[in-house]
Amino acid sequence: MRSRRAVTALGVTSLASVFLIVSPTTSSASGGHSVRMFDDCEAQSFNANVHPADGSIACVGDGETTFGQFIAELKATKQAEEWRFKPENLKVEGGRPVIVENRGGETHTFT
Repeated sequence: MRSRRAVTALGVTSLASVFLIVSPTTSSASGGHSVRMFDDCEAQSFNANVHPADGSIACVGDGETTFGQFIAELKATKQAEEWRFKPENLKVEGGRPVIVENRGGETHTFT
């Protein structure tokens, strides 16, 4: 599932509780900034175990990481390697656009 939104933001959160912290500068050609969100959710196990408040399904992707593997990795390492943001850090001036592209199978929030 791919979606694009232009927003001004300070952070990013996802099911994996990953945060985008304001830091080094990365610019796109349009004078704004771009952030890509990645994950590797396996739809059947994620949709059986995760129930979003809005009633939507948790994963529409074709990833290989099951929900059990995801939780085990989080417990063991406090992170999930395949759940990431690129760039990891971004410095944004107030009022500048940020293009957020979901390149994974999960719905993410961006605040």
